[in-house]
Amino acid sequence: MFKPKIMKRIILLTFGVLLFSTSSNAQIYRIAEMNVGQIKKLNKEKTVVILPGGIVEEHGSFLPTFTDGYWNEQLTRELAKAIAAKKGWSVVIFPTIPLGNSGANDIGGKFNFPGTYAVRFEFLRWFLRDWATE
Repeated sequence: MFKPKIMKRIILLTFGVLLFSTSSNAQIYRIAEMNVGQIKKLNKEKTVVILPGGIVEEHGSFLPTFTDGYWNEQLTRELAKAIAAKKGWSVVIFPTIPLGNSGANDIGGKFNFPGTYAVRFEFLRWFLRDWATE
């Protein structure tokens, strides 16, 4: 038989897996945690896909460069809850894309600023279009 210390770890691990796993009744899913079978079972007519994004850019001396991404992740969670509250609807959330074009630096004419990592508009459009059509 297992030693008490090992048994305690097994119980905690089992509890954690059960607590944090997605139940079959859940209406909000994270695509990164789903397998092919779970994705195939989604009702395409009543599933909303959210692809959050947020440019990595400077926000002064005290805020993190991913401030926009953190804000958009919070908005995504709130939007997902509102959609999932509708009976029969599900939400699939993709990982946050840390890409953006331009940034607030352009307003001040600081096109090259430490902490801002922008991509060309054409690249962003092609990237999002390719993901959306998948």
